[in-house]
Amino acid sequence: MQTSSSALPIGRVNIDEKEMTSMKGKIVLVTGGSRGIGKATCEYFAQSGCIVIGTSRTPEKVQNPPAGCSLLPLDVRSDESVKSCIKTIIERHGHIDILVNNAGIGQYGRLIKATPEDWISVFQTNVFGVHRVTVAAYPYMKNSYCRIITLGSLEGETGYPYQALYAISKRALQTWNDSFDFEQRKEKGPRFILLEPAWVNTGFGLTDDIVNTEPDTQDPYARIAQKLFPRFLEQYGINPIDVAQAIFTIASMPKPRLRYFIGAKGAILMGHSLEDLLTIAYTQPPESMLAFMDLLSEIMYKADQSDFKIFKDNKSIE
Repeated sequence: MQTSSSALPIGRVNIDEKEMTSMKGKIVLVTGGSRGIGKATCEYFAQSGCIVIGTSRTPEKVQNPPAGCSLLPLDVRSDESVKSCIKTIIERHGHIDILVNNAGIGQYGRLIKATPEDWISVFQTNVFGVHRVTVAAYPYMKNSYCRIITLGSLEGETGYPYQALYAISKRALQTWNDSFDFEQRKEKGPRFILLEPAWVNTGFGLTDDIVNTEPDTQDPYARIAQKLFPRFLEQYGINPIDVAQAIFTIASMPKPRLRYFIGAKGAILMGHSLEDLLTIAYTQPPESMLAFMDLLSEIMYKADQSDFKIFKDNKSIE
């Protein structure tokens, strides 16, 4: 399958298809698989011949489940729920080849207003939940072609205003991913990879899966940020299928790197400097630098300045 040509660096990294691992028949577990990136990933792997198990906290309430996949109950915040889910998968299939740690929640509000309970709520899903599922699945992932792919965020690369807890949790996943991979690399088992999307148009932040540290804030900048973010996702976010294609490509790579990012346009609008992006691209396969410069020429100043009048006219967000 071809990856998206707009994905950086995934989509333009030239890989000999003969070296790609065959994915047909692989057992794939995707947490948070009922919507957004998770749903797109479930369907993409299923269409590619994989046996896919998606998860949801309440699968019985999912009105439009991912096609061609089974959907199991899983609350990544619960030890018992995780153990039960993994047990069911092993009883049915005997092992797991690919784990995609996708389940996560967002956050709005100023950091100074965040309570210890807010911190725990975000980390319980975004960090502890990832670790909980990984530890439970790891004993059943003993082949060198197995992959544990975790969804981070480019927000984790820098501090991000009014979504600081979310950004901090994604930053933590960088160290978690790298440390786990280094510790387990001597064993015959899965490689750990972190994929860091910029903005993805999933409606993230418009659902109940969000911690709002100050829902009734009177801070004008916090109010602006809360209203702008869903608009920016819709206007500048990449399609979830682009992320799904990137995940599939990473899973197929014989020698994947520790981290990849996708969605350069969103990254620029998120406030990352050209130096930031070049640094990130420099850590990726050499072909990504050419892809980056090619894509950058496409992006720079393409957005009409009128798109940003919202910053000058607060009435437009009322």
